[in-house]
Amino acid sequence: MDEVAKLPFLRPHPRTGMYGFRRPVPQKHWSLFGREFNVSFGIRDRDEATRRWRAEYDRTQRLLDLADAGEYPQRFDDCLLESA
Repeated sequence: MDEVAKLPFLRPHPRTGMYGFRRPVPQKHWSLFGREFNVSFGIRDRDEATRRWRAEYDRTQRLLDLADAGEYPQRFDDCLLESA
């Protein structure tokens, strides 16, 4: 089995061969994020796509965790307090 196929949400584009990240969003969060996270990495190198996959997976998981906790989107005054 192809190594990339084992990584969920990492897919090469069928025509161009460029790798990208597609992850469905749970229905309860469609109003916040839409139906899916879809990011094109714009590269054909599988090893580099695998490295970028981890960062994108962690980013989307963090957003979904914040939304589940009711903390997304962050309020503006919360952002100001964190940066101070």
